[in-house]
Amino acid sequence: MLRKEAREVHKYLPSTETFFCDFPSLNMDTVPKRDINHAIEEVVQKIKPSIVFTHFSNDINSDHRLVSEATAVACRPYAAPFVKQIYCYEVMSAAEWSTNANSSAFIPICYNDIAKYLDKKLKALSMYKSQEKHYPHTRSVKSVECHASYRGNTVGMEAAECFYPLRIRGIDI
Repeated sequence: MLRKEAREVHKYLPSTETFFCDFPSLNMDTVPKRDINHAIEEVVQKIKPSIVFTHFSNDINSDHRLVSEATAVACRPYAAPFVKQIYCYEVMSAAEWSTNANSSAFIPICYNDIAKYLDKKLKALSMYKSQEKHYPHTRSVKSVECHASYRGNTVGMEAAECFYPLRIRGIDI
């Protein structure tokens, strides 16, 4: 069901290509790290992106942490010199929580104005019927809209998504 919904959303947005890995949801800690690393490395080497987005490394969701770590491995400068920027994004209901007393919750540094895309983002979210949550759940459509407004308002925009840069290199400023 989720893959079917994802394909429909990717057509709507549209995405150029979709990759699925057959790892067990909420049980990726049962998969050898080398298998996760290899799967992400294959995708990175195939599409050769200059910018990569991944989960926040202190996300409370263990699958998200494993994917973030594997993405960093796949995008090492000598293995993927074409990757110039890596950003961590927040997943509401997961990134704002941290169970490690020695680490922090998600603190945004970079903000991207999404005001003109917000309606399309909310429509795409609503297409994931199997994942639909009701307000005030943080991943409900209304909460996502409110959060985008909050993130934007903190930096003088109507709506924004925010990121934490993991690596930025080769950028002219």
